[in-house]
Amino acid sequence: MGKDLKTTLETMMRVFAKKPKEAQAVYSSECNWKGNLLIEAKMGEFVQKIDEPETMCGTNQGPSPLDIQMTALGACQEIMYICLAAAMGIKLDDVKVKVDGEIDLRGMFGMDGVVAGFQKINYVTTIKSSEPQEKLKQLVQAVEANCPVLDTLKRPVDVSGQVVFS
Repeated sequence: MGKDLKTTLETMMRVFAKKPKEAQAVYSSECNWKGNLLIEAKMGEFVQKIDEPETMCGTNQGPSPLDIQMTALGACQEIMYICLAAAMGIKLDDVKVKVDGEIDLRGMFGMDGVVAGFQKINYVTTIKSSEPQEKLKQLVQAVEANCPVLDTLKRPVDVSGQVVFS
């Protein structure tokens, strides 16, 4: 790693404690239709193709939006384990998260009163570490309490939007 993670995190926490406005952030993406079901998503300085598999009439040039949602949870969990372990002085040898989301695709078409989103999301985190189990349990509690994507999925969030005709 470039910088010492623990030092960087401690510095950030000190700054945020003194200046809470410094902790405010906005994450944005801009999605542009490229034909068929292919979308080009710009996220900061990164561009990601998003598509549907051929079985869903896509061209399979990228992950689906649902794949990305599951990936966001898994990646956020792993990042939180890495960061909080560093902050807590816990050595990790490896951490992996497998996320599965169960969905009834009839919901996308408003069929049979089925909800459009996931009915169930399950993740399994595998941690490899020689640390005592008690320290690892404290780490798990910290991650479960502080992972932004997990928190967003577990609680109601104010979502608003508008449509502009041009």
